[in-house]
Amino acid sequence: VSRDAGRTWKTYVPAGHDGPAFTAVAFGPTGRGVLASGGLLLVSADWGVTWGPPLYAGASPDRAVNDIALRGANAVAVGDGGMIFSSSDAGATWIREASPVSAALTSVALAADGTAVAGTEDGDVLVRTLEWVAAGSAGAPVTAVSAVATPVWTDGLPDLFAATDHDVLGSDDGQTFASLPGLPDLSGASW
Repeated sequence: VSRDAGRTWKTYVPAGHDGPAFTAVAFGPTGRGVLASGGLLLVSADWGVTWGPPLYAGASPDRAVNDIALRGANAVAVGDGGMIFSSSDAGATWIREASPVSAALTSVALAADGTAVAGTEDGDVLVRTLEWVAAGSAGAPVTAVSAVATPVWTDGLPDLFAATDHDVLGSDDGQTFASLPGLPDLSGASW
């Protein structure tokens, strides 16, 4: 945690969790944050000074959480085995959502209107408006996803994105994804 715009950093390990491997973190502008370590979710309401377990309306995570997105009061956590949890109170309470896939979800992003996009290690791109649906296949593991802050649907410009090994897909309707034009061919590049 940095309290001086990243000039210095201090490690905070929640009590009783020695040596965790943190896999995801998300913070909102009000100081609420969510942190994942394996199948454990922790929440903070004070910019990470203190952490505690959230409440669950039903089951808690039973697999590793790989990514978390937080925008306003909406939060989504995704993980192994197609596991999806959502929160409508900035992470204080979580509920498990039905997933259309069983592959590990690797990344998730949220738009301000609550639309979510997620990607799997099998190359599936999922979108949630009212419920999660498989909106497309990237043909390779999805390594990252993104959502514009305030989408303007069907205006000719993509609002949701999914990145793979050598491709970036975009969607302007939240239902179909296509490769973005003009991407350089990096397949032969050695990085």
